[in-house]
Amino acid sequence: MLTMSKAVVLSPARIAVLAAVIIGTGIALFAAAAVQQNERQSANDPQIQLAQDAASALSAGHSTQSVVGGAVPLNMSQSLAPFIIVTGSRGQTLAAGATFNGSVIIPPTGALTPDHRFTWQPASNVRLAAVVERYNGGYVIAARNLREVERREDDLRLMALLSLVGVAAVGAVAWLMLR
Repeated sequence: MLTMSKAVVLSPARIAVLAAVIIGTGIALFAAAAVQQNERQSANDPQIQLAQDAASALSAGHSTQSVVGGAVPLNMSQSLAPFIIVTGSRGQTLAAGATFNGSVIIPPTGALTPDHRFTWQPASNVRLAAVVERYNGGYVIAARNLREVERREDDLRLMALLSLVGVAAVGAVAWLMLR
């Protein structure tokens, strides 16, 4: 025996609820992505200024140590302060304002390109916002730990999730009220 299934027909009100949930979800996701990108891109701002100023000073003849500053290098895995590392044209370290577990490290040589902005991850639990600028004798790397930026990004993800749950809950209540 042949049975015919009934087509589900949605009322205009339920279609409006679905559209509102979809639009609300899209707005929440877009807002979260926009804020996250702004947070991450803004994390480069101090390093851009530091790297450009250091490259200009080095090109004008100042010493590598004078642009690195600080008598004691920072520990890049713990400090949130921006730091500078100066290399020669072949990537050899000339001066460093930070160490990683007591050793001076630099990003892979492929990252040493002028006006390069990237996330440097020297260890699984350490991520740095880094900027590279060229000067007459090599490269200036300015970087800082992303720990606090990433905490804010985690908070943002939680807010976005709660927004999506809120949109779904309001949509579910509206759906059920339209019986």
